[in-house]
Amino acid sequence: MSQDIKLTKIFIKDLTLDCKIGVTEIERREKQPVLINIILWANVKLAGKTDDIEQTVNYEDVYLQIIKFAEKNSFHLLERLAEEIAKICLTKQVVEKVEVRVEKPKALKLAASAGVEIIRTKK
Repeated sequence: MSQDIKLTKIFIKDLTLDCKIGVTEIERREKQPVLINIILWANVKLAGKTDDIEQTVNYEDVYLQIIKFAEKNSFHLLERLAEEIAKICLTKQVVEKVEVRVEKPKALKLAASAGVEIIRTKK
């Protein structure tokens, strides 16, 4: 990622999905809520000039891909779910970097949530 390219943040905030996720048999019996936050760092300079959605990230497309993926798969770890979401995001042409935060709101009795946050870039 060249330092002279100006990147824009595009985000999806507080996406709540029910997923089969967990290590123990008890956790995996029923789907559990997960909270997902994503920041896509993208070069959308051309979109700003042309007003053309093809030159930016269609966040609805990303959103729908993540929902479809998360609902049809099961995971032991939040880390795996976060990695797979990052891969989906990085397939978008203008995306250079992605930050993915995945939380389980009911993971710990006395905490609001527990989770992971990863940052990945195109190679």
